[in-house]
Amino acid sequence: MPSMQIRVNFYVTMILTALVPYAEPTHELLDDLNLSAVLYGLSLIVTAVIQTAQGQLDLYHAIFVIHMLTFLSHVYGNAMTRFLTVKPEERSFRMATTIAMQTISLAMVYSWAIYVWVLDARFGSQPECNDLVKYIVFGFTVRATVNWYRVLALVIFPLSLANLIRGRYLLLRALHRSEHLEEEKYGMNSLKAWLGSVALAIYSIVILELTVKRNSSLILPGESDWTFGQVVAVVLTLASIIEIVDHLYNARRAGRKMLKQPRSATELQTVADGTA
Repeated sequence: MPSMQIRVNFYVTMILTALVPYAEPTHELLDDLNLSAVLYGLSLIVTAVIQTAQGQLDLYHAIFVIHMLTFLSHVYGNAMTRFLTVKPEERSFRMATTIAMQTISLAMVYSWAIYVWVLDARFGSQPECNDLVKYIVFGFTVRATVNWYRVLALVIFPLSLANLIRGRYLLLRALHRSEHLEEEKYGMNSLKAWLGSVALAIYSIVILELTVKRNSSLILPGESDWTFGQVVAVVLTLASIIEIVDHLYNARRAGRKMLKQPRSATELQTVADGTA
């Protein structure tokens, strides 16, 4: 599953959602990018669950998918904050759809991750190779089947699932009361938040590439071949890039129209007084 083409799709998703600043002019663009990220994450977890059910997914590929979906959850968090800070009457169907699919995706991710770590050394299509799988923790390499990390994972993911359920309950209560939160409270439009998103995107790329490098002996022949599915994954990546180009083009065109608009008599008089 983690072929270069699939990784490129993930990297582009993380970088684009990180580089676009959270500001009033970019809200609509971020809504589109958030929806694309959620669809990508949902496709990953659905594929992983199906392959697990068919006995075709090994521990290395499962860990790789968990890595990607864990990093994508940061993008999901931004989408949720965006939804909660918008006034109820301004929430679009697209935003509601993004949150609904995000909830389904995260519930599947956390439940499936718990299943993976419960089995751990016995998981997948090649359990005899699981002791060879290496995991990257803050740059350090550890065996994926080491007991302490398994225990840590079985604490983190159940807590994440419980927090998801609690968060969606609070969301439904807020929707019922037609509440919205103040955007300034979260500092989403601050330089610090933007730098944090960019740093996380870079970190996710580094960690995943290190994971591939450390487990190069486990990569199956032909995994990087350009099959039908791999080509589709790369082509779909262009959709997000086109969204950004289209947004920049429309913003530039709107700016030109503003410059070409005739000034009012009051504005012209102000300019004349200033040059007199």
